[in-house]
Amino acid sequence: MELKIQGVSKSYGSQLALQNLTLNFKPGTIAILGPNGSGKTTLLRCLASLTRPDRGQLWFDGFPYSKNLKRLRGQLGYLHQDLDLPASLTPRRFLEYLATLKDGSTPGQVDRLLSALSLEEIADRPFARLSSGQIRLAGIAQAFLGCPMLLLLDELTHGLDVEERERAFALARRLVPERLILYSTHEPADAERMADRMIVLSQGQVIFFGEADDLRQQAQGAVHQVTVPAGEIIQGIVTAHRDVYFGKETTVRVIGQPPSDYPASIVDPSMEEAYLWLLRGSTGVEKI
Repeated sequence: MELKIQGVSKSYGSQLALQNLTLNFKPGTIAILGPNGSGKTTLLRCLASLTRPDRGQLWFDGFPYSKNLKRLRGQLGYLHQDLDLPASLTPRRFLEYLATLKDGSTPGQVDRLLSALSLEEIADRPFARLSSGQIRLAGIAQAFLGCPMLLLLDELTHGLDVEERERAFALARRLVPERLILYSTHEPADAERMADRMIVLSQGQVIFFGEADDLRQQAQGAVHQVTVPAGEIIQGIVTAHRDVYFGKETTVRVIGQPPSDYPASIVDPSMEEAYLWLLRGSTGVEKI
């Protein structure tokens, strides 16, 4: 199974959401990172055939979308960024109804998904009585109905607590490497932990596509640990908010050239720091 994006662009009025994207995906897990407005949701909506690109072509399993939509949608699982589910419906009834519409759904799959996401105890409560995290997990479950070969998950962990995120990740990991999973996130650490590769979008363009180690490598030598007087504000640079206080001094991790007035040493970048370093360059902010 293969998914191809060839020269895809999409605009909303004068706003260019995607700019000439060309990418090629095979089974595995791909995280899509980027600031708000970078094109993550538009890309996933195009891949889900919910939004038509202005230019370019999308290919699924060797066929263009225009000639393969029925098969594509039969193999597709999609999670919308914002869920608006009927308040009176329960997770079980919601999933059972969608299972009757979804190709490939098997007997017992609804119960297995409820169990995998620890939703059994609240499966028969109406959505009006559930937390936002529980509603989100029910939305994630519906994306997995029918064992789709292509999963598109917009803000997979949005609104989930630590335990709920782990359940969602565990469910997704069971499907790799047979399927292709693309999910958007604002969390670089989650992307590193969950994904085989990651895409970083900025202003509708791909500024990185590769493995986490490759992204870290780009920021090698750019992150410093600096010791400054407690309460000192360092102007003109980006920090990763990793302050450690020792009496009258503070140790700060700095992305970019450290101030010459204070002791500094190069440290290995975290994924968040490497991501911020990359974004600074893509938006025209001087890195050093």
